[in-house]
Amino acid sequence: MTKIAILGAGMAGCYLGQRLRALAEVRLFDKARGPSGRLSTRRGGEFQFDHGAQFFTARSEEFLKYLAPYVKSGLVQGWKPRLVTLGSGRTFKRQWFEPHLVGVPGMSSWLKEVAAELDVQLHCTIVRAESLEGRWTLHDAQGRQHGPFELVISTLPAPQTAELLAPLATRLAGVRMAACYAWMLGFEQRPGPGNWEAALVQDSPLSWLAWNQSKPGRSPKPALVVHTSNEWAEGNLGRPEEEVQAEMSAALMACAGIDSSLAVFSQLHRWRFASTPVDLGAPYVLDLANGLAACGDWCLKGRLEGAFLSAFQLAEHLSGA
Repeated sequence: MTKIAILGAGMAGCYLGQRLRALAEVRLFDKARGPSGRLSTRRGGEFQFDHGAQFFTARSEEFLKYLAPYVKSGLVQGWKPRLVTLGSGRTFKRQWFEPHLVGVPGMSSWLKEVAAELDVQLHCTIVRAESLEGRWTLHDAQGRQHGPFELVISTLPAPQTAELLAPLATRLAGVRMAACYAWMLGFEQRPGPGNWEAALVQDSPLSWLAWNQSKPGRSPKPALVVHTSNEWAEGNLGRPEEEVQAEMSAALMACAGIDSSLAVFSQLHRWRFASTPVDLGAPYVLDLANGLAACGDWCLKGRLEGAFLSAFQLAEHLSGA
């Protein structure tokens, strides 16, 4: 095996790039501006929003060992917000009993350091994969061709992987992923009652609120990230953006007393495949006969650590460890 293509430059893709470059020439492809996946941070003027993954945990020995140098360098740090539960007209204090980690100064800062050592082609959306005599040619949205590759590994969401790499579709058919809306609101001064910094929301279209400036290394400007529940997002995917924002605005006022009309910055983002209600139940998919593989957080519980462990186990297999 001499050439490997990896689709996606998030946690799973970047880790695979690190591990497999000793075995072959490896190239990563991602449609985004930078390596991140769900470890995404968006800026709007002076405001900074982690609008994808809000934090991550590390429970396995493998992930803890992998993160250790980034923790030592300060690129990964703990986040201990004042945490509450909002719902039914009452506010309840909560407590986390394990470390919750974030990238510093943005969620993907440490992942960018990983990717800097890899061959990553950004702004490149792969739209078709063509197999000829056991090798794959990838076609991007600009009409360019890449390859040929002996092995193509997808770390994209399961539905996108199944559509792009047809021989894997049957094996991915049972995976179910769900959407989420992320609303980013920037304020000159923090509005609303209470001094909480993060909140779980019950009995509402919303599921999570976080003041991003409470995380280490962030801009001090009041920046609120509002996430909907997956169920509400799935039921409202076809609605116009202004209607989605109007209902989210009403829910924000109802649960937290925050008037979104006071925001000086507002942007809505839809994560089409944000969580995994039904995962694969296996660490990865491998079809060496067709030169294909797939892994990601949708294989194992849908968390960032799940993405790492999925990629770790695939890399172990491919490297013969």
